[in-house]
Amino acid sequence: MTLPLNLEIIEYQSFMNNKIMNLYLPESIEMIEAEAFMNNKIKTLEMHDNVYRIDEKAFKNNLISELKLSNDLIMIDEQCFRNNLLTRLKLPFSIEIISAKAFQNNCLVEVELPINIETIETKAFADNKIENIYFPESLREISEEAFMNNRLNHIKLPFRIDKIKRRSFYNNFIMYINFSNNIKHIESEAFAYNGLKYLTIPDSIKKIDKGCFSNNLLEYVYFSKKIKIIPEEAFRYNNIVDLNISENIVRIKKYAFANNSIMHLFIPNTVKMIEDYAFYYNPIISIKI
Repeated sequence: MTLPLNLEIIEYQSFMNNKIMNLYLPESIEMIEAEAFMNNKIKTLEMHDNVYRIDEKAFKNNLISELKLSNDLIMIDEQCFRNNLLTRLKLPFSIEIISAKAFQNNCLVEVELPINIETIETKAFADNKIENIYFPESLREISEEAFMNNRLNHIKLPFRIDKIKRRSFYNNFIMYINFSNNIKHIESEAFAYNGLKYLTIPDSIKKIDKGCFSNNLLEYVYFSKKIKIIPEEAFRYNNIVDLNISENIVRIKKYAFANNSIMHLFIPNTVKMIEDYAFYYNPIISIKI
């Protein structure tokens, strides 16, 4: 499909629900509005540098496997390229925010983020096949479920991030995490269902939430000196054999260490409460209090 050479804006749902396979965008195009090409069969897409905005769901539900974005693009709205077949993605330097679900459910293996990116919103890259990614130091926020259901094997988190949001890296292959010294809070199930074997939680972290490291392969855990409460299911379904609870811990919640391989357990006298099922289903043979 070839569009008029003087066209500047493609408006709301202009070509939605067709069978477009080939699309040529003229250099005059500046803006593509919401759902303009949703539900088509577009395979490749190349944009000239005049395009500065793509609105929500503009290319959702296509077959796009090759994509060249405009270098002047300042906005990729929600679900813009959701449900396509992208395998590689390079985002232009002009992008500072990647909107919610923008690239969800593609086949992405490689993603190159711009050096001035600040925010990756909810599920932006969920349900892909990303193996490695570099997070620039400009990044301030990775939102809920942003990289859920991928194949990441290690991550290094930039200094400006102070909170790891709910399920942000849920269900990957992560074996190693390089935390910055600015992270203070890890939300629920942030790293659940990964491949972690050894974990050092830095002393900057003051709070961890329910199930944050459940369903991994953990054999060893070092606790931050500022954490006082081990939440529900935090380390459930791991392979911990020897467990030394650090002296800053005052409370261990339900199922916190359930379904591990704990044989030897040390609990300091600082612990004031151990809730129901905290160490449920372990082969414990010795406890030192």
